[in-house]
Amino acid sequence: MPPMRRYAWLIAVMAGLGSAMAAADELPVPQSPAEQYALGLRLFKGIEETPDPVAAERWFLLAAEQGHAGAQLYLGHLYSLGGSVPQDYARALLWFTAAAEQGDSTAQFNLGNMYAGGIGVRQDLVEAYKWFLLAAERDQAGAAQKRDMLTAVMTAEQITTAQALARQWESAR
Repeated sequence: MPPMRRYAWLIAVMAGLGSAMAAADELPVPQSPAEQYALGLRLFKGIEETPDPVAAERWFLLAAEQGHAGAQLYLGHLYSLGGSVPQDYARALLWFTAAAEQGDSTAQFNLGNMYAGGIGVRQDLVEAYKWFLLAAERDQAGAAQKRDMLTAVMTAEQITTAQALARQWESAR
């Protein structure tokens, strides 16, 4: 099937009009979170088509709601940056947190940045340090440097609290 026809089929399926087209084309609708995420990535990055972040968001949402960490991370990025979808820091925080809770180091790093800068949340250096520490332990680029930069503006008590929170987080997993 030509790429544009497949894209039209996907849009129709998302709009609830796809059953006739799916039967005619005998193409399965992506059912698993991994397939939905992969389709979202192709649409987001413009593989085979012109990039379509709005359609990608729909597929990322389907996968993210089923617990796919990669889709949760991409939704966090989409909502934190805005542009193709409305900027929404509350939604970015929600999806970054969901991915971070699954151990995604990029999401942990992004949460650290949000809390350190007070981006969409009340600035919380203890929470920022915790997320940077967790991301650094997973070798996330830049996380150790950000964590270390925070030590210059935090008290010893705040650092100890953040480290304890990180240990609690790890022991709960």
